Amino acid sequence: MDSCISWPIVVIGIGGIGGIVASALAQYHGGRNDNREIILVDGDSFTIENRDRQYFEHLANKATHTAQILSTRYPDLRLRSYDEYVDERNAFLIVPDQHIIFSCVDDHYARKVISLQCDDIDNCILINGGNELLDGASQCSIRHNGVWLTPPLHVLYPHILEAKQSERGRGCGQSPVSREQSFFVNFAIAADMLKFYNYIVSRGPLLDSDVMKSHIPPVNEFFSDLDSLKTRSIMHIPDAYGGSYE
Repeated sequence: MDSCISWPIVVIGIGGIGGIVASALAQYHGGRNDNREIILVDGDSFTIENRDRQYFEHLANKATHTAQILSTRYPDLRLRSYDEYVDERNAFLIVPDQHIIFSCVDDHYARKVISLQCDDIDNCILINGGNELLDGASQCSIRHNGVWLTPPLHVLYPHILEAKQSERGRGCGQSPVSREQSFFVNFAIAADMLKFYNYIVSRGPLLDSDVMKSHIPPVNEFFSDLDSLKTRSIMHIPDAYGGSYE
């Protein structure tokens, strides 16, 4: 098995959270000149209403336009983009084996598709994040040699399995209209997702099961509430080991 340090990175959903994640990853790896491959995925386009939370130079597809901007800043990176929404039809192309997946989508259908696709491959790191107006959460799921070392999103939150493609845009229990968002909440959740990434990749090569155990974060879910200024962390353990604890 290759080191997870060299795995390609896929950022799905280049919106309020995903744009920040993509920019941070590009700056980190571009500054290190490590020739990392980063793939941006989104079928949506920027609108004027996005300008208070997302950076863009003109109205265009979010994935393609962001990849162009970041390629100019960091020419040593291998940046690619897919201007499509993830669904059952293309999930196997967007979420292949031995990739690090940042799921920054805003609906439960897409979260379901991504999590279930990870369930079909042998090795991946899935970092998910989502938010409401004043709070949000992020989760880290690690799959190694066909076994989940930390629970996947569809096990932590089985209600997402009921989501249908026709309900896209109803993430976090919302109606399919545009939801009000806060740049600072987006930023906080993106930072929590990147905490997981830093913890895992800073521990060196992922070579076998024994080494892999040292890569498992001490927590695998963060809750951040900017209204109360509180952050809560949880370690979800498979039921055989006693369930979750905080």
